[in-house]
Amino acid sequence: MTNIDEISRRINSLFSDRLNRDVPSNDIDLLDSGTLDSLALVNLLVLLEEEFDVAVDLGDVELDSLRTVLGISQLVQSFLAEEPSSQQDIQPLKQPVM
Repeated sequence: MTNIDEISRRINSLFSDRLNRDVPSNDIDLLDSGTLDSLALVNLLVLLEEEFDVAVDLGDVELDSLRTVLGISQLVQSFLAEEPSSQQDIQPLKQPVM
């Protein structure tokens, strides 16, 4: 299992490299500070799925767990600790190029 410090480092990299947003500390409120708006939040969830190979089910996610890098890291760690589901073996259909 990946430790929380490594997860936080990778999440900070996502913020800086992919979302072009600076996060001054792992415990700053990303929503209240304006670091995350609704569009950036959706993009972040997609990036988390790609980076950590997890499926984020919004029905299972509390908004408060997305307020800080530390909270997001703990959420990702919990996803990584879960047993892989049979859904992860299903590959999406590729669209034909026209």
